[in-house]
Amino acid sequence: MWQTFLFALGLGVFVVGFFSSIKVVPTAYYGVVERFGKRTGRLLDEGLHFVLPFGIDQVEILSYELKTEEVPLTVTSKDGIKIDVGGTIQYRPAKIGEKSNLRREKQLLLTFIEIPDKTIKEGLVGTIRDELGAIAGLCEAKEFIENREALGLLINSVLRLENVPHLATNPPVVPGKRLDFYKDNHPAITKRLKDEGTIGSNSAIEHLYGIDIARFTISKVTFDTLYQQALEAQKEAEKRVESLGKTTDGRIANIKKLIDAGLTAEQAAMAIDVIEGKATRTVSNIDVAGIKDLAVAILSRFVH
Repeated sequence: MWQTFLFALGLGVFVVGFFSSIKVVPTAYYGVVERFGKRTGRLLDEGLHFVLPFGIDQVEILSYELKTEEVPLTVTSKDGIKIDVGGTIQYRPAKIGEKSNLRREKQLLLTFIEIPDKTIKEGLVGTIRDELGAIAGLCEAKEFIENREALGLLINSVLRLENVPHLATNPPVVPGKRLDFYKDNHPAITKRLKDEGTIGSNSAIEHLYGIDIARFTISKVTFDTLYQQALEAQKEAEKRVESLGKTTDGRIANIKKLIDAGLTAEQAAMAIDVIEGKATRTVSNIDVAGIKDLAVAILSRFVH
């Protein structure tokens, strides 16, 4: 009788132990093994695995899901204009079994597990800001804004390729020439991103945080809000001022107002020509752009 009881007890313990040692990791997830509440460094890819039974080993199931982070930042152009850049970056934990070196893959994933999401986001945004800031500081705002596609290609290359194209040339392409480089080599670099950007080798930033970066997408590259408002106000003032001079009498009256405000007759006449679109460059050593802004500011006082 006792032998039967002990046999049944032993069999029960074995069955419980056996089933408690089995852990199943679902597709698109990975497991982190903890022993007595501390991580062992063992990682489990999707499928069936055996761990120490009776709760000695616990498995935390985590997702490989793609994370999307907003990237809002501001850079300053060579001509001192602030530019707002907005976009999104998508990344996920470095996946076990997707690349050729399993040991390296597991080390990358262990790196990711130990780093807070906030730290990763700040690091990614900082990298993007540094790259775009270096270029913005060497070109006019208009040129920077008009080359949105090249900027996106550059940032994706930095984030996703092991050998960044503009650094792999001999000599490396300096920041002031990088926009032209990415415009001229757009097809070849786009193909590299397609072939290497999501699988294969890891970029420096991916190594640093143990992640795979899927893509960076630029959603806007515009003058910052205050500058945009100033531009719109300037255009509106110019329209109102121009409306005052539709007739010869109006033109003469505007010139007289500018002379009364301290401009010379030549400057006043030139300013009116610029506002009306009849002059577009410096004449007689007169700074057309500066005189235009001054004239608009003066004449705007008379518009109601």
